[in-house]
Parts: sequence; C-alpha cells; structure tokens
Amino acid sequence: MSAAPEILWRPSPARVAAAWLTRFQREVGVAGGYQELWQWSVDDIDGFWAALWRFFDVDGSYDAVLGSRAMPGAEWFPGAEVSYAA
Repeated sequence: MSAAPEILWRPSPARVAAAWLTRFQREVGVAGGYQELWQWSVDDIDGFWAALWRFFDVDGSYDAVLGSRAMPGAEWFPGAEVSYAA
C-alpha cells in the first residue's frame, strides 16, 4: 500500500478565517471543522439545507426541505417560490 501523497498547499489561517465555509460554520454553531459540518449535513439534512437557504438569504419560501427522500427522484424544496429577478 502506498503512502498518502504529500500535501502541496494549505490555505493560510487568515484565508481560512475569511472563507464563506468558515463563516457559515460560525453562523450555524458548528465549531469542529469540516468533518463536523459534513456530519451535521448527513445527520440533519433538513436542518442543514434550511440553514443554507437562510445563510445565502434566498428571497423566497418553501413548504419543506425534502418532500421525498426516495433515490433516485428526491424532491428538494417542494412548494418553493423564488424571484429570479430579485
């Protein structure tokens, strides 16, 4: 088995602090880094996607995050109404 490849680049702490992903994590109270954010996104699909809707200030409304979880064919944000012009 081969060794893990050498990491070629890492962002500076300032760049990480200024990233949208970092800001989102702070605003939703996920302090444990990317792995914790990912875990939340799979454990609480509805909460995660609703938080993204609010975070990006989508101008519109929806009835539910997921109307159907069936795969394939999941129904995302049924009843959603957005203004693309806005």
